[in-house]
Amino acid sequence: MQSDQLDKLFKALSQAQAEFPTIASNRKAYTNDYADHYTILRQVYPVLKKHGLYVGAWAGKIDGVQMIGARLGHESGQYIINSYDLIIDAVKTPQDKLTHKTAGSLTYFKRYHVKDILGVLLSDDPEDDDQQGPCPTTKQVPVKSVETISQDQLEILNIEVGTDEELIAKVKDFCNVSKLSEIAKDRYLDIIKKIKSYKQALLNGNKS
Repeated sequence: MQSDQLDKLFKALSQAQAEFPTIASNRKAYTNDYADHYTILRQVYPVLKKHGLYVGAWAGKIDGVQMIGARLGHESGQYIINSYDLIIDAVKTPQDKLTHKTAGSLTYFKRYHVKDILGVLLSDDPEDDDQQGPCPTTKQVPVKSVETISQDQLEILNIEVGTDEELIAKVKDFCNVSKLSEIAKDRYLDIIKKIKSYKQALLNGNKS
C-alpha cells in the first residue's frame, strides 16, 4: 500500500539512509544477536526528523486477514506501508499464554518491519546483514548491552502485575520485550510507577 506519488518520500529516505548509523546488536536470542526495537528507533529518529520522515507500526485487515507492518511517511503526505500476515506461535503447554505469544509476535514483527522499511544496517546479526561491516558512508555506533532487571526486581514486578494477562501484555509491548525478565534495568522504576497508576485508574473506575 502506498500513496499515488512517492518521489519526495524516496528522495528524503535516500538522504536519511546515508546518515543512518550501522546499529550494533545489544541482545541475544537463541543463537542470534540483534538490536531491539527501542535501540533502532532511538538512533534513527533524529535523522528521520531532519528529513521530514516518520515511521511507526501499522496494523489492519486486508481481505479479512489480520496484517501487521510499518508505515513510513513524509511531511508531504506521501507514504508507503509494508505488511505481512500476523503469525502467532502456537500454545503448546499449559504454561503458555496466548496473550504472551501475541505480545511476543507483535514485538518481533514491529522490529523487523521497521528495520526493513527504513533499510537500516545492523552488525553482528547473521539474519540482518551480510557481515561485511558498516556501509562506507556510515559510522559504527557502539551500543552497550542492556543491563536487565535483577531477580529481586523481577519478583517484585511479578507481584505487581499478578495474573492480569492484559497488564502483562501491556508492559511487554511498552518495553518491546517478549519476557518480563528482559526489561532494561534503567526502565524498572518507570515501569513500576506506570503499573501502579494503571491499577489505581482501574480502582477509581470500579468505584465510579
